[in-house]
Amino acid sequence: MRIIAKPFGESKIPAHVEVSAEEAPAGTSTVTMSRSAQRREHLVRGFVRLPTTADLWARDFEAPFDLPSVYTATAYSADGAVLGRTTSEPVRLPPTGAGVIVVHDPLRPKHTVRLMLEEKATTNGARELAVEKLDVHGRSAPIASGALRRGWSGIAFDAVTFTDAQAEAFDAMLGGYDDDQSSGVLCIRPSGDVPVLVPRVFFASIARPTPEPYYPQQGREEILWRLEAVEVQPPSPALVEPIVTWADWQAWFEQNYGWLGFERAFPTWAAANRSLIPLGWADRPAPRYASWADWEAWLRDHGGWPGFNERFASWDEAMRAEEPIGWASR
Repeated sequence: MRIIAKPFGESKIPAHVEVSAEEAPAGTSTVTMSRSAQRREHLVRGFVRLPTTADLWARDFEAPFDLPSVYTATAYSADGAVLGRTTSEPVRLPPTGAGVIVVHDPLRPKHTVRLMLEEKATTNGARELAVEKLDVHGRSAPIASGALRRGWSGIAFDAVTFTDAQAEAFDAMLGGYDDDQSSGVLCIRPSGDVPVLVPRVFFASIARPTPEPYYPQQGREEILWRLEAVEVQPPSPALVEPIVTWADWQAWFEQNYGWLGFERAFPTWAAANRSLIPLGWADRPAPRYASWADWEAWLRDHGGWPGFNERFASWDEAMRAEEPIGWASR
């Protein structure tokens, strides 16, 4: 079994690592991928017990910036026995820039917000030791036991948004009203200019996000967000909302000749699964098509089918052409 891991900076979608497993051992039923970085290991979201009948591939939007990440693929048989395990070469996402953190809801990685850390951010916080103390008769000092170290608490990721649109996007990520709620956890990915012990992949619960005008006397758009965070467990790594939604695919099918267009565009199911071609298709304005009356009028004015064959190299090109639209109304 081998792993292919490729880092991608921010472009049409947020920065991530594309990771896949190939040539799984004989008898493999499922494969799970994990990532190790900064002395910690996390399961790759969306790559947990994937069946070999599926595409063994995922986009990892929780990889840290400017740190080496090593991926491990584990193959399991149908009864859960480990059949093999392999690791990748280290890969590294490029840094975000000085003072920048990238924030998203782990379950909805499509929407991220880049925030600028406030000057004194991440300078506080602590990792407490959960120590139980037992007083002993005749001893001045108690006995301590169970020194489990907790995650970070009281750490401030105070940050600035510079436009109303940026502030609204971050506020929406925190959750709206009624059914419009978030997962309650934020994935915060700082770059290298934070204290070395602060995790570069920080799963945070922020109970009281507080926006304050950055220039209260000037009426400007900048907002300072007071974000005191507690480190928590991430949501189940088996759960994630796909970048390309089912609504995108439905819209793409409707406007690209259904399965005929699908088979022309994508040679394999894996190619379709990994493609960004349908991304955002559901949000496009409804296309205009030439009606049959438009075509009848156009053919009449262009010498019938000989004119059609001279103008269009294929039926596909004709169906996409804007020229005949509205010809019947001329």
